[in-house]
Amino acid sequence: MNEQELLNNLEGMTMQDLLNKLDELDLPECPDFTDEEWAALDEDIPMSPELYISCIEKCLEGDYTLKYVDIIDQFPEYTPVLDAYFEKKHGIKPTTPEESEAALRKFKERLLRERGVNLFTSEESHD
Repeated sequence: MNEQELLNNLEGMTMQDLLNKLDELDLPECPDFTDEEWAALDEDIPMSPELYISCIEKCLEGDYTLKYVDIIDQFPEYTPVLDAYFEKKHGIKPTTPEESEAALRKFKERLLRERGVNLFTSEESHD
């Protein structure tokens, strides 16, 4: 399967499928979360907006893409908090569901290109 065929098939890939494929790669796993942040991520204590944003910021600062996506996926109820954070901190306006879907596709395409990895197998591209 060539790169264009892979890109065409990304639409059918769920975020969990993508995360499973990315788990197979040697990527940085997690930032240094505090004990309280870990407890919230492990759902031992309730997640709060402050803890959520703190975790997100640590992921963004250290390029921990996998953990960032995992947190967003784990706590979808905090999407409005994340939208407000990006709007306030970076001037990025919240997106419509259609824009979110297009952004997810671009994210998947970027990961494919950056890592040179076929997301449907663990084979690396050596072009």
